[in-house]
Amino acid sequence: MKAAPSAPAPPTLVGKLPTVDPGGREICRIFKLYEREIRFYRDVTHEVPLRTPKCHATLLDVPADNYLLLLEDLSGLLVGDDATGCSAADTEAAIRTIGTPPFPAKSRTLTSMEWLSDKMRWTAIQTTSTKVSRIDFGGFGALQPPKSR
Repeated sequence: MKAAPSAPAPPTLVGKLPTVDPGGREICRIFKLYEREIRFYRDVTHEVPLRTPKCHATLLDVPADNYLLLLEDLSGLLVGDDATGCSAADTEAAIRTIGTPPFPAKSRTLTSMEWLSDKMRWTAIQTTSTKVSRIDFGGFGALQPPKSR
């Protein structure tokens, strides 16, 4: 297990473990989903300008098919609700955040990550040169804040 340097322990953590369902576990193994998620927290989050949960510890044992993520508990933050939706301001903030390039333009991080598939790496590299400047709300124009029309 790889743990973060010593610091006071938070009162709660979120533990992510592999599924116990054999079929689901096999799909995750084939597509390396657990390995990629752990490597994202180990290798990428320090370069991503998005707020991600702090990773306190990981266990990555690919040959044994054992994985564990211990993450910061963000349950106190605003959580979306599919039934009631969210305000136009929250929608705009989310879209602008998602539209922020995930890596500095000159980052070599992506090219050195052998655990990313070529398609995933290419998609991430393409997004480094894209930034949202105007949001098109399509058929939901009434929800669009006047300043962003």
